[in-house]
Amino acid sequence: MNGVHTPKRLTVSLETAALLPGIAPQGRVSLGSLASAALKGGANGVMLHITEDRGLVTETDLRDCALACHLVEAAFNLRMTPATDSVALALDHRPNAVYLGAETRVRAMVGAGLSLKFNVNHIHRVISSLGGAGIRTVICVEPNLDTIEAALRAGFEAIELDTLSLCEAIDSTDLDRLEVELGRITSLARYASRHGVEVQLGGGLNAHSLSILARLSVVRQINLGRATVADALIDGMACVVAQAMTTVQAAGRDQDSYEARRRRLVYRATYRGFREMDMILSSFFRGEEAALDDPALLIAERVLDLPDHGLYDLIRNDLKPDRGLNVSIIKQLRAHYRRGIQCPTHIEIHAQ
Repeated sequence: MNGVHTPKRLTVSLETAALLPGIAPQGRVSLGSLASAALKGGANGVMLHITEDRGLVTETDLRDCALACHLVEAAFNLRMTPATDSVALALDHRPNAVYLGAETRVRAMVGAGLSLKFNVNHIHRVISSLGGAGIRTVICVEPNLDTIEAALRAGFEAIELDTLSLCEAIDSTDLDRLEVELGRITSLARYASRHGVEVQLGGGLNAHSLSILARLSVVRQINLGRATVADALIDGMACVVAQAMTTVQAAGRDQDSYEARRRRLVYRATYRGFREMDMILSSFFRGEEAALDDPALLIAERVLDLPDHGLYDLIRNDLKPDRGLNVSIIKQLRAHYRRGIQCPTHIEIHAQ
């Protein structure tokens, strides 16, 4: 995931704050004021999600957020369906970019990828109409190869990969799922980037998952949403966005670089205080250190978070019905352990 890092843009989607009635004098949160606070914290832009029932964002919100962005030359973006009335609204308000996704109602604010199996001609007309007004079009897609290739054929220059499932995996203890989901997003992002498409990420991101996904060097923009608004209730929007921007800027660099993370991994593997486990892990990771990058490196870090005896049993017992049995690192550790049983000097030599 590390590589040549270019600065990433960070945008914040604000419309979920409108679900908090009664805490403002007029019974509504001022999205324009939130936009100003997010931009003060360092966000490169803000986004508003226009639902099909128009139940959250008002004309006042649109005008105020657009003005807040204009004053500091930041991006003002809208997320919507390609419906004709939504496109007309975008043409009226002239955002910097429109994000096309599937239909969403007011309280189901989790975005969904847009299918390109149908109405391709209509979508081409939408792209043309928005482009004629100087509005960039980004498509929100589910993380699979078919949708990426469909977006390429449709002529999109930028995509947003839906990271909701991956973020759920990051916040879980299911290593199997994490390896699959992170591997999928990583490979798809690289594939799209190689084909000249700008890659953005959005969906389910919180402070923890942001610190991991910001390492992906081919990603050009990360779009935050619900979790940021929720954190802002405690710490303030400007503070939360500033912390997020610091996380993005630090990802993959200095103490978060591959080299630094690999050194910490070997140290953790060597000095756990459980002698037989130390020898197994140290000999394995010293041999694999130079080859580890993400997603394998992140999985290895998670493996070392497991309790000593639980990890030891997982490595020794192929039939133990625990999650993680299909994780590549666990399989490799088992093979390394079996070779050590057959030839004890194998582990002793590699541990030195």
